[in-house]
Amino acid sequence: MNSSYGRFGMSLYTENYSLLNKEDLGDTVNYLDLIDLDTKVLINTYKTRNIKNKDKFMMQVSTGIASAVTAYSRIEINKLKIQFADNLLYSDTDSIFTDIKLSDKFINNKLGGLKLEYILNDAVFLGPKVYSGIMEDGKELSKVKGYSKAVSFNDLKQLLLKDKTLTLNHDKWFRSFAEGTIQIKETLYNLVISKNKRQIIYKNNKFVNTKPIRLNY
Repeated sequence: MNSSYGRFGMSLYTENYSLLNKEDLGDTVNYLDLIDLDTKVLINTYKTRNIKNKDKFMMQVSTGIASAVTAYSRIEINKLKIQFADNLLYSDTDSIFTDIKLSDKFINNKLGGLKLEYILNDAVFLGPKVYSGIMEDGKELSKVKGYSKAVSFNDLKQLLLKDKTLTLNHDKWFRSFAEGTIQIKETLYNLVISKNKRQIIYKNNKFVNTKPIRLNY
């Protein structure tokens, strides 16, 4: 249902860019952002309303429908998380990993049904969109948010140990509007177990589970 969410959640406005002389900049200029190029010129970012085929476009955009789609999706995925709470290993926006086989009642081609993506013989889940596993054919599956290269299963598994970190080389793009250049520089990407959303539970200095963060006020 992601396509419905994206279609109905489209913005009615389009971002535009133009070069602007500083001497022409006044209080009446409608801008979102200004980027200094030199002593005289700016890049002006502004929005215009999308009026091309306006009536048709307006009928295809609805914040209410977009909100309902994503809200209903959260309801459905949370029903599964509650039902399989004792077998749940990891869950994302539109997926779950369990240590048991799910019946055809859940895995099917019907609207709202699940698709079987992987069967893993071993897996490690370290945080939101950070996990790895060994598939039935021996190939490795890895996903690390914000890092484009593959990370080995054994390297991620080592992060289960308390205070363990993994430093990775990462190519990052840097752009300069003033110089009109784009540079690719090698940077360091430090990977650790995420503590932003859940409290980490360790047993014998090894990460075994999480629990909700409770705020007392």
